[in-house]
Formats: sequence, C-alpha cells, structure tokens
Amino acid sequence: MDKRLRSAGYIPDLTQVLVCIEGQKEKEAELANHSERFAIAFGLINVKPGKPIRIVKNLRVCNDCHSVTKLLSAIYDREIIVRDNSRYHHFRKGTCSCKDYWLYGLCREMLQLKFSEVRCRIVTVDSSTF
Repeated sequence: MDKRLRSAGYIPDLTQVLVCIEGQKEKEAELANHSERFAIAFGLINVKPGKPIRIVKNLRVCNDCHSVTKLLSAIYDREIIVRDNSRYHHFRKGTCSCKDYWLYGLCREMLQLKFSEVRCRIVTVDSSTF
C-alpha cells in the first residue's frame, strides 16, 4: 500500500503526529500505524471487489488519514465508508463526500475554541483584578 501511495504522490503530513518523536522516518511510521490504515488494508484483503469497505472509528480521522483514504479509494478503485465520532465520510474515486469540509471545519472549530479559551481567561483575569 505504501509503495502505491508514494507513487501516487502521497506526502505524509507530519504535523498530525502528536507524540514527541524526533526523526522523520519515525513520525511517518507513527502515521502508518493509525487504526484506519490497518482497517483499510484488512478490507482490501478480505472484502470482495465491488463491495464497499466500511470502517467505524470512535475518534476523528486525522488530516493525513483523510488524504490517504482519498488516495487509496482512487488507487484501488474502491468505495471506502468511514464513520468517525462526528460524521460519515464516503470516499470514492479520490474524493470524499464531505468535500474536505471536515478539514476546513476542524480548523475553524479549533480557531473558535482557541478564541473562546482566550476570552474566558481574559474575563477571569479581569474579574479577579476588581
């Protein structure tokens, strides 16, 4: 799978590695160990061609795995349906049903969260100084 991904132009998004790891190869190996990648590999081996591969996760799919799943759906010409903790993603022919809104929506949510955290801290600091 990795060779096909690399030949299709896949570049790992190392910002998605949340563990303190120094080397680039180690970070790439950490990304390759995400559960949805194992599930897709298992599905490619065991699910008959023409049938969708269905995956259920209890966490959100990271940006890198989202990109990888789009590529894998195009490379292997398979429909991959991933249910994470917030929505369904239907990957088909290199596209996702969320139209990558998930990626931009997550960034927007994070920015709003950071803003509200800062705002709450300011309110707390201001109210304690009076």
